[in-house]
Order: sequence, then structure tokens, then C-alpha cells
Amino acid sequence: MTDWEAIGNACRSRYKAQIADVYTILTQYDNDNFDEPDETTPLTMGMWIRFTVIFNDSEHKEMGETRSDRTEGLCIAQIFSQIQQGDKNSLIMAGYIRDTFRGVTASGVRFKIPRVQRIGRMQKWYQVNVSCPWDADDTF
Repeated sequence: MTDWEAIGNACRSRYKAQIADVYTILTQYDNDNFDEPDETTPLTMGMWIRFTVIFNDSEHKEMGETRSDRTEGLCIAQIFSQIQQGDKNSLIMAGYIRDTFRGVTASGVRFKIPRVQRIGRMQKWYQVNVSCPWDADDTF
């Protein structure tokens, strides 16, 4: 499954179905036409999320008559919350995202243990990241 589009779609579809649609969170996806919210934009739980899929290295997994490669990468959900509201809602959302990806397989993509990291203040936003490592095999 080294169809990078299919891998990206598996990651984005899981996030959209389990997080963005359920909690009605304004989300910026890769290569999306998106204007960063301002103080007049209504935000659910006072936050918005940038969701990105990153592709890392591929390596041979098996050689021989049937060969396979393994591609690894990350899904990163960058949670931006309004300054002076604390980090409680951001960390609650980070937990929801972590639980959505932790230890599941979706459309051939295996998700490993996500990491939650407080980044801190980024201009007019407070940022918390959830990094979700994944891998997928391609047999040929």
C-alpha cells in the first residue's frame, strides 16, 4: 500500500469521522484553502486544528519471491486554542485524538502510540500537538 494518496486518505478520513465531524472542530487539512480564524470566528471549545500527514522513509521488509516494503510516517494534529482560556480543552481534545489513533489499523495503515506535546504560545494561539506515528506495507 505505498499509494501515498490512499495512506493520506486513511489518516484524514479517520480524523474527520472520529474528531472533526463529531466535535464540529474547524480543521485545516494539507493543501487546503484556509484562512486562520480571528477573534470573530465562532470556534467549538475555543479551538481549531491543523491536520497534516507526513511521509518518512520506506525500507525493505521482505525480499524473495514475494517482496514488501514498509513506509512510515506521522499524522500531526496541531491544536490551537485561544489565549487566556487555559489548556484544559486542548488537552481534552488531544486525549480524544490520541484515543482515536492509538493501536488501530485503518485501511491498511497501522497506527502506533501517539504522543501529546505542549508547544506553548504561538502568536495569538496556545498550541498542543498530537503526533500519531503510523506504518503501512506494500507487497509486490
